[in-house]
Amino acid sequence: MTWLHQFSNWTMSPGILGVICMAQVACLSAIYGGSLSAVIRKQLKPYGFFARMSGFVLMHAFIFGAIGALLAAVGVQLYRMLPPPWPPFVMLAVFLTIGVIAEKTRQL
Repeated sequence: MTWLHQFSNWTMSPGILGVICMAQVACLSAIYGGSLSAVIRKQLKPYGFFARMSGFVLMHAFIFGAIGALLAAVGVQLYRMLPPPWPPFVMLAVFLTIGVIAEKTRQL
């Protein structure tokens, strides 16, 4: 049982936990990012090239970036509330749930 607590403590280290949360957010953005991009692309279609290009850059750099950073920070806080040895199990469950969502939305 000590190896499980050691593994849990390793996953909760600041560098590792942030990377895991960002990976989860990246998986979600891979699933839903195309839909959001299509909506914004439709809104920008009547405008010229420069406006469409600027909208694309702003959307991906600031909106997706800010949402990703915010959701990853929320994920870190939520994982920190879990006592050892539960964080690795919850992390695995989250990744499996994202995989099921990807399968249902035909992203796989």
